Amino acid sequence: MPTHSYVSSERLTTPVSVHEDIVDAVHARVDKRSVPAYGETTMQSQTEREGLAEMISANEKTHGPLTAEEIRAAEAKMFGDADIASLSRTPPGPPVTITKV
Repeated sequence: MPTHSYVSSERLTTPVSVHEDIVDAVHARVDKRSVPAYGETTMQSQTEREGLAEMISANEKTHGPLTAEEIRAAEAKMFGDADIASLSRTPPGPPVTITKV
């Protein structure tokens, strides 16, 4: 499985075309000077999510999908006695599907 390093001391300038409504939404969140940092952070997060999805897929090919019980046990370990159903777990990107057996 390939490993990725997302930290680099070298910065590259790359032109990117973005729809106007997206630019407006970003400007509403950050000042104009922060737009490049926002874009870089967003691209890094997306790349990390895709890497995680690839690792989950590779694990499922080897071991099969997680069962509902395994998911509940992991949630209990991560969140303790919290009411799992009440936690907001909407990721800022496309969802990763975990198949129940």
